[in-house]
Amino acid sequence: MSKTERNSMAAALLVAQSTMRGVSKDATNSHHRYEYVSAEQMIGAARAALHAAELSLVRTAWHFMDGNDARPSLVLCDYTLLHSSGERMDFAGLPWPVIEQNGRPLDKALAGALTTSLSYFLRDLLLIPKVDGEEVDRRDDSQHVAGVLGVPGAVALRKRLKEAGIEATELTTVMKSKGVEVPDDMAQWSKDLMPRISTWILKRRKEMAAADGGSDVTAE
Repeated sequence: MSKTERNSMAAALLVAQSTMRGVSKDATNSHHRYEYVSAEQMIGAARAALHAAELSLVRTAWHFMDGNDARPSLVLCDYTLLHSSGERMDFAGLPWPVIEQNGRPLDKALAGALTTSLSYFLRDLLLIPKVDGEEVDRRDDSQHVAGVLGVPGAVALRKRLKEAGIEATELTTVMKSKGVEVPDDMAQWSKDLMPRISTWILKRRKEMAAADGGSDVTAE
């Protein structure tokens, strides 16, 4: 590959970045009454700049990674930036959280994460200036409490209990018998409780397996 060909993508990317002066706000948050740049607007503007510089971006793959006690679920995306000369640049395993909430089931949360992750990747790639923040930047997180399970953690814990055949009420009863008072909303439970809860779940599964005459208990 010649020096000119090696530099073609760098030159094209410079052109694309130079043409991006910002993206106008096109959407309004009806609840908090502020305008923001939607992911669709960001993607459309970035695509125009890339194509004008003879560049194209392709998401070549994505992988869903289920969450656990320590982190939320993630979607990992692979992208390839292509130039008309045939030169390419690959980006692999870029993560974005998938936040499942009340009224926002996993399929919608995943679709939203894929769109938002692409929008933010394009903003970083083209060094697009922020204009009073985007939707995620302007999100009201005033009720967020650090150190608690949150909705993703609560969903993950309920899933573990269900897979073990344990009712959540049984766990709550045991905790209260040990003098551990927890909120009714599992999302507000402290993350510090998880090591003890994990130990109890494993112990309870062994007890249930022994009562059923079985011995095949998978350690967590």
